[in-house]
Amino acid sequence: MIADRRARGFERVGTAGAAALGLAPVRARQLAVEAAWRRVAGRSLAERATVVDLSRGILSLRVADPTWRRAIDRLLPELSARFAREHGALGVVRFRIV
Repeated sequence: MIADRRARGFERVGTAGAAALGLAPVRARQLAVEAAWRRVAGRSLAERATVVDLSRGILSLRVADPTWRRAIDRLLPELSARFAREHGALGVVRFRIV
């Protein structure tokens, strides 16, 4: 086992994904969805719109501030298209703001 690891060389932290952490599949998927949202939304939006749930292809986001809620609502078509293009395997087909 140690020899195999040495033969592969160094691996960057986080390149193996959440599944490599030995978590339950549901938790690993949740972490993958949250990470995908942060990458698609960017830092500013991801800080204000947090992932609540993914159920039946609907990603629910919590946005507390009404101003940000309106701004994110206007950006959802673009964010949805980008999410589908870059992270289609996660199965998100729609967004919902709660």
